[in-house]
Amino acid sequence: MIVVGVSERPQGPRRGTHLTRRGANLTALEPVANRPIVHHVLDRLRSDSDAGFVFAGDADPLLDLRAGLSEYAPGPERVEYVVSDKRRGLAGALMAAAPLIGEAACLVQPADGLLDEPISLLLETVARDRSDLVLLVSERRSQLDLLGHAYDEARPEAGRELVVDTALFAPGALRRSADQGRLAGDDLETVGRKLAASGVSVHREPVAGWHRYSGYGAELLNLNRVALDRTVRAVPAPALLGNQIDGNVRIDPTALVRSSTVVGPTVIGPGATVTDAYVGPYTSVGAGARIEGAEIERSIVSPGASVLNVGARLTSSLVGSGTRVFRDFSLPRAVRLWVGEGDEVALC
Repeated sequence: MIVVGVSERPQGPRRGTHLTRRGANLTALEPVANRPIVHHVLDRLRSDSDAGFVFAGDADPLLDLRAGLSEYAPGPERVEYVVSDKRRGLAGALMAAAPLIGEAACLVQPADGLLDEPISLLLETVARDRSDLVLLVSERRSQLDLLGHAYDEARPEAGRELVVDTALFAPGALRRSADQGRLAGDDLETVGRKLAASGVSVHREPVAGWHRYSGYGAELLNLNRVALDRTVRAVPAPALLGNQIDGNVRIDPTALVRSSTVVGPTVIGPGATVTDAYVGPYTSVGAGARIEGAEIERSIVSPGASVLNVGARLTSSLVGSGTRVFRDFSLPRAVRLWVGEGDEVALC
């Protein structure tokens, strides 16, 4: 079984980037490669396991998540939802899920993160170490690092840190820990430390390829890149005429692409319009979006947004739902910005 924790967006300085109104407080519903993050999570986990899923968390986020999963196709065969005591943090979610897990082994992870490691290999780790709990230790990259800036020791925000966002419980271990009242803590690191102190065998294992969105824009762009790497080329015949389409590009049959260059991996959603433009790799163009006379790469253009004749290539950018980015040719020349609270604008 797989326990997927559902949490709201963390609050704090420089956090809170969101592109759509739906699920604005639920990180798992933010779009990457034109689909909510949790859809990609299910894709990845189902490709490596036929296990069932238990989504655990507070009632309101679970309702939002369930609505978001109504659009997931094909729907997962075994999905259950359990409401947990928000005051007890992650431990409360694990206790609520434990009766459904029973004697099975289970993977625990948040609904807003993608794990590249195959589950089968991780389960072999549990069997080999004979531990009740294996904490999977990953490296969290900073905003600057994710955007390709060099590491600078003089700038602490440019560094990396080790985190424990995922874990594996051996068969029956979660149920026993819950029955014995040993689960406590707001995060897996604390849960593991308290279980170890009570005599439970806990092992730490490094894991590569963990990507999570916790509210920072660079994390969302990184997840977009990871999701787009799995893009399968699908270009309708009309888009092949008068355009240059290179690599794994997926264009919806209802989208209009004209006199443009599109380099994959890239997805262009239903009803989108791309005209006289360059859409570079690792870009998602949402439903009904419009790109005209512009160059853009490594970015997310949300549904209904417009990027028109901006005069410079946009890169590593987030364009929110319904937003207009355009060049004003009137005089006197100036830069005019409408920037919301917590947003970032880089003028290069």
